[in-house]
Amino acid sequence: MDFLTSVGGFDFRSFTVPSLGYKFIFMSGTVIGLLGRVVPHAAQVDGERLCYTQYLREVIMTPLGVSEPTFVNLNTLTKI
Repeated sequence: MDFLTSVGGFDFRSFTVPSLGYKFIFMSGTVIGLLGRVVPHAAQVDGERLCYTQYLREVIMTPLGVSEPTFVNLNTLTKI
């Protein structure tokens, strides 16, 4: 699971996941969790931004006793 946090003085635009057909509102401070290696994704913004990415790999989670994250049910998400 990867976590993407985008901050900065940009106007909100969109975060898209083309292979799943989803497009989300993307504002400063938004945190998105996804399997970045598996799911192609893109962000579109107007202005300057900084994207902080946190990668959680199995080799880190297993020794800490943290279980693998489960998938989100896409039926609970809202398209824009």
